Amino acid sequence: MGVLHDASRMEVYILRHGEAVDAAEVGGRDEPSRLTENGKAVSKAAAESMVKLGVAPDLILTSPYPRAAETARITAKCLKGSPPVKEDRSLEPGAPGPRTSASCSCERRGEWER
Repeated sequence: MGVLHDASRMEVYILRHGEAVDAAEVGGRDEPSRLTENGKAVSKAAAESMVKLGVAPDLILTSPYPRAAETARITAKCLKGSPPVKEDRSLEPGAPGPRTSASCSCERRGEWER
């Protein structure tokens, strides 16, 4: 199964982070939790499945939370072309309103057009 690429449309894939250590293990706060060994393995397996489906993103956006950033880096390493990973604070829980491609300051084949 291949993925059709059309310059006039954008495909967005959402991948949830892998299993993380319990907040109680990192001082009772959720933010600093990292992936468990199982979380790393499952994230890698998910990325390998994405490769089989022909998923080839130009960019991976992630929350700066360690568990999300680790998942993003594992995914990027597996995907064709190892797309760049960019942390974006607007993806943190509780961040103000959604952002659109028109206001996003990230890179996608260079700067996004504003």
